[in-house]
Amino acid sequence: MKKECPICFFPTYYYDVLGSGTHNYKIRCYKCGEYILGDEAEYYLKENPLDLQESSNLSGWLTSNQNFTFYRQDIIRLRKLKSLYADEKAELLFREIAKKYPTPGDNIPDIFQLISKIVDLRRKEEFPNIGGLNENNVKLGLCFYAHSRSQSIKEFGYLLITYLIEHKGILIKDGNYFRITPNGWSFFNHLQNPNQASSIAFIAMKFEEKLKEYSDDWFETAIKNAGYRPIRIDKYEHINLIDDEIIANIRKSKFIIADFTYNSPGVYYETGYARGLNIPVINLCNKECFESEENKVHFDTNHYQFLLWEWDKGEDLSNRLKTKIEATIGKGDFLESDG
Repeated sequence: MKKECPICFFPTYYYDVLGSGTHNYKIRCYKCGEYILGDEAEYYLKENPLDLQESSNLSGWLTSNQNFTFYRQDIIRLRKLKSLYADEKAELLFREIAKKYPTPGDNIPDIFQLISKIVDLRRKEEFPNIGGLNENNVKLGLCFYAHSRSQSIKEFGYLLITYLIEHKGILIKDGNYFRITPNGWSFFNHLQNPNQASSIAFIAMKFEEKLKEYSDDWFETAIKNAGYRPIRIDKYEHINLIDDEIIANIRKSKFIIADFTYNSPGVYYETGYARGLNIPVINLCNKECFESEENKVHFDTNHYQFLLWEWDKGEDLSNRLKTKIEATIGKGDFLESDG
């Protein structure tokens, strides 16, 4: 059934999904992607439609949170998402362009013209197969539009042309195509991880005695076996304020190991800070805590992948964590004798 997406207002398809005694709607949107909308959330959006800023923010958020299930309280909370600054929006746009066209010298289509055409034709009955458009290029254009969190074609043009091409020089226009410049690839590498040469892995966790012993035996063993130096702030000798030391050590880490067992607020803060710096985070949690009502992770975090572990299976966790580090970060070259 073809409708208008209640989040971005672009054409979309609804599929009824029965769940928990109520109707949820599986939605496939050309701009937002796929998500599930509870019937109370749908009714709330009909009565309280998103404004343009809320719509662009939430549509952009969905690009990184596909297949999220929205209930009424989620819409109420997420419509308050903070709007990004122009440089942050441009960075998100460029990151997605580089991911979609990863080979140096790739010809990138004129995204601005494509999106302008999509927006102009979206109200037509024949959409998306109209005016030379098809479903694939509509999805491509709207993917970039959503990632940039632009509220209008005018804003998108500013981010792409004025900021990325004219100001930063990381894209160039060549006839009907764009290309990423050498400076652009250097910038992209920096965005991927600003601490490529670091051998430090920062451990964020609740400092509870049993958990600290588990970390000593298994978290740190995995990190060392993968070739990195673990730093846990309660074991780190310093004379400064603890908060300053945490921030300083996160900033120089190649990646973060974040254990959410017992739901420590500090872990949420530290992982959020790391992600803001584009430092990779590997999430862990005790399986029993993760599945409990009392200690389950917050919904803003539960869409991330977690390595779940059990108290009596430490060696299994250590092996899986080492494999995860090497697969996502790469094998390090730190030896414990290096100090």
